[in-house]
Amino acid sequence: MTSDSPPESSASCDDAADWYVRLHSGRASDADFHAFEQWRQASPEHDRQYRKVCRISDAARLLSPEAVRTILEQDERPATRRQPSRPSRRAFAFGLVGACCSVAAMGVLYRQGVFDAPLDTQRLQTMRGEQRQLVLPDGSILHANTGTLAVARFYEGRRAIELQHGEIFFSVAHDTRRPFVIDAGFAEITVTGTRFNVSRTDSAVQVAVESGSVKVSSGHWWNRQAHHLTAGQKVSAYPDAPLEAVRTVAIANIAAWQRGDIVFDDTPLALALEELNRYLPQPVLLDDAALRSHRISGIFRASKPETMLDMLPDFAPVSVHRQADGRMRILPR
Repeated sequence: MTSDSPPESSASCDDAADWYVRLHSGRASDADFHAFEQWRQASPEHDRQYRKVCRISDAARLLSPEAVRTILEQDERPATRRQPSRPSRRAFAFGLVGACCSVAAMGVLYRQGVFDAPLDTQRLQTMRGEQRQLVLPDGSILHANTGTLAVARFYEGRRAIELQHGEIFFSVAHDTRRPFVIDAGFAEITVTGTRFNVSRTDSAVQVAVESGSVKVSSGHWWNRQAHHLTAGQKVSAYPDAPLEAVRTVAIANIAAWQRGDIVFDDTPLALALEELNRYLPQPVLLDDAALRSHRISGIFRASKPETMLDMLPDFAPVSVHRQADGRMRILPR
């Protein structure tokens, strides 16, 4: 007696592809991540197939959209006799990533828009000491602070911003049909319409909300964390570390840089100096590990960042030394 039901590996592969799309859509909820973990742990085959789909996605991203379309279209054509020397689309996908279900997974990912070409792409970049505003096609406004680089991509079903470094205040046009997702490296911010600030340095991503609400998620897919922020709240994300607890912040200070102020509110010294370095002609160096977590508070003029260095020994146990090359070094006092 035979059964028409697909074998476990084939069914698991299709499920794994669906899970991949859902978790990477920018719209996955905490319940989705919990349900995924239950599915993944229910069978070793589930985990194996999901990892396989991840490899498929990584490999397929190296292909041009035209190449992916060609591969997919070949599988839609009526079956014809192929020359033995010509590999089938399925064999091609097998060789690409060594996965038994490559074609099915790639097809699902493509249909869900993972490989879609953007309808519009815009680049936002500011040099040291420069601020710039960018109005997107949907009416959203991005106000970039000094030393910022970001790329905005518009798709049919989503709006995507890649913040590579720097700081942007977002005024997002409300659109529930197209989520607005910001990729800030080790943190992702998802909204439909609100006003908030995102700052990204080498060691932290900080998000603060002026109005509306945003979702901030961070961590690997198997241990994803998320916080929902509303007006007057902020959170910091660090690479390979749990999301910090949500904190309150004065709304007037969220985008103080737009009026020329640099505001530190119980900020770790290491993060404060990273922020300050975006305004200084020469970076300030901080080598002492114990000082990195020392927290400071204060308001300084962005046009005179050296003022903070002059005052730093008054509210932190440090001394400031100028080196021969003009750079400043912070040492314990």
